[in-house]
Amino acid sequence: MKQERADQIPHIHQDATENGHAAALPATDALAIRYTELPEAKAGEPLAEEWNTYRREIGRLLAEGQQGRHVVINGSEIIGIYDSWEKARQAGLKRFHLEPFFVHSIRDREPYLHIRGLNLPCPS
Repeated sequence: MKQERADQIPHIHQDATENGHAAALPATDALAIRYTELPEAKAGEPLAEEWNTYRREIGRLLAEGQQGRHVVINGSEIIGIYDSWEKARQAGLKRFHLEPFFVHSIRDREPYLHIRGLNLPCPS
């Protein structure tokens, strides 16, 4: 099953290249990670504290019915929850200006991004 999904990736990439747009990936659980399985960010990575705060709080946010909304996090503090990514981003920019902050969609499954050479072997 994993091989079948991996075989789809070159076709999706080719379609995006030829047609000038990204084709939608198939909506399957194999291409997503459940929120309970999200990896911890390592110290020193950009926005590591914010990502780890998201990981810690995502279960509560989902239980509160916030799925589909967008959260703004700075450090270990949730700043706000908004209906769209753009509204969340604007709120973050207004409050933090050029300081880093984290905007993320609240969802129970995170899409798994396949990047050749990083998590797929490079063709030899």
